[in-house]
Amino acid sequence: MNNSLFFIARDGSHGDELWILADAVTSTGFPVKENSFGIYPNPADDFIAISKLQPSGGRIELFDYLGRLAYFHDYVQSGFQLPTKDLQAGVYFLHVNGKAEKLVIQH
Repeated sequence: MNNSLFFIARDGSHGDELWILADAVTSTGFPVKENSFGIYPNPADDFIAISKLQPSGGRIELFDYLGRLAYFHDYVQSGFQLPTKDLQAGVYFLHVNGKAEKLVIQH
């Protein structure tokens, strides 16, 4: 499979499992929706700007490629700037109100 990440996971009770992370699915199982909100720059270094957010507010969540929550913020504006300089370089998934976008952080 092109653009897929394969890794072995061990949960301690069921033994080893082979996991596949395809570019169309996040590690948490949510489909990645194109153009659901705007993020730039991508790849990012120090920050990302998030635009086209719902004006009524909501929650921004950033997950690493293993599905661990790396950052969250409750927003009340239609735009937000998220600092990324303290995050490790790698692939992340930005979730906003049930929609997701892939984000790459490079330092």
